[in-house]
Amino acid sequence: MFHIGLPNHLQRSGIIKLILENEVVSEDVDATKIGRMTEGFSGSDLRELCRNAALYRVRDLMRDDRHSHAAENSDEEVYHDALRPISMEDFRNALGKMKDSKVLAHMEDFRNALGKMKDSKVLAHPRSSLPLELD
Repeated sequence: MFHIGLPNHLQRSGIIKLILENEVVSEDVDATKIGRMTEGFSGSDLRELCRNAALYRVRDLMRDDRHSHAAENSDEEVYHDALRPISMEDFRNALGKMKDSKVLAHMEDFRNALGKMKDSKVLAHPRSSLPLELD
């Protein structure tokens, strides 16, 4: 078995560009900046980030569509042919939510690992009550 590390910021930027290549994206979206903002993200995390960012524009469309229907008082439905482009603000919102959930997930992983180490007594040296360094 071998370990494949997480992508660096340039690789993350490239991954984001690939994920978004068939999407309508606002000119303010900066894949390099997003790459720098996503330290510790895997390719799968980046795909999830892009998906979540794209959902913000769908939510906006649905909210705007409900308001326009309520104001019109007609039976005729209005359909929009295109969604607005994905914006940098969509990425900021999605990133904020993902970072919160990633922190919670990492905390849970840490608690589980610490519990296993305590159970196996890996941290205690037989001649000392002080924990060992795990470097």
